[in-house]
Amino acid sequence: SDSEEELEHICHVILLAGPPASGKSTLGRKLESNFGYTHFDIGKHIRENMPAGADLQDFALSSVEGILRTKNYVLLNGFPKYRHGLSLLTSRWVQLELCLWLQVPDVDALARRALARHISGERPEDDDANFRTRLRIYEEETIPTICSLGSVNVIEIDASRSEDSVETLAMDAWKVAGLRLGRKLRGSGSRDRRDADEADFEVLVSLMSGEERLRPLLPARAKVSTLRKILVDDGETEFDLKLYFEGREILDPEILCYMHGFTLGCTIIMVRQEKPPPRRLSPPR
Repeated sequence: SDSEEELEHICHVILLAGPPASGKSTLGRKLESNFGYTHFDIGKHIRENMPAGADLQDFALSSVEGILRTKNYVLLNGFPKYRHGLSLLTSRWVQLELCLWLQVPDVDALARRALARHISGERPEDDDANFRTRLRIYEEETIPTICSLGSVNVIEIDASRSEDSVETLAMDAWKVAGLRLGRKLRGSGSRDRRDADEADFEVLVSLMSGEERLRPLLPARAKVSTLRKILVDDGETEFDLKLYFEGREILDPEILCYMHGFTLGCTIIMVRQEKPPPRRLSPPR
């Protein structure tokens, strides 16, 4: 039966979202090569395979459902564009693990990218008018849809950088997501990638004044006590240190990568408190 088939088949899904011309397809191809997920570019699939006269939304939904039912690991590019696409991603046989959300705040930069693709013939249909229409749909429909993903790991990536930098940020985000889930996300390929639990993270430690104090590299599974020891060894021995993350005091047994809200480039606030004077022993009577 369909229900028995659903229980037997689980598709692990990572979403790749972003405005038009933000580089989703380029990044998707690179991540497919590095991590072994099937990169399904819904926009490209529609352009190359949708029959004349077919309903766009029905074709997109049936195409995505087809790939999710036949593959176990899918990098889904450009879907969902509209909120009704979320129903497919909440099926019992779909495990939605991560959303990589590309951000390019400069609309003019996006327009220049789209124009270059239009002129080169890579996307001949993507003239300025078409680009502006797709951008409006993204802003009005896709952004609220991504924002409604709830508990899914949504990690924003600055896609205004170079292709290599964006790829590096995405791969780091992939590792962080695995740590938040308590396991390593599936990965394959020949690139040097240590186990996600062994990855090093740059942690910015600041004083309450905002002055930067130390930017150590720590293993992802390091405890707060490890960070405290680094600070003490760096000369904070005359102070009692309290450490805060997102307004909450963090305690020595906690593991950095499992703290709620932990992400790359996070800031930990350090508060110095003078140690009380040592207790004096009463002289023997």
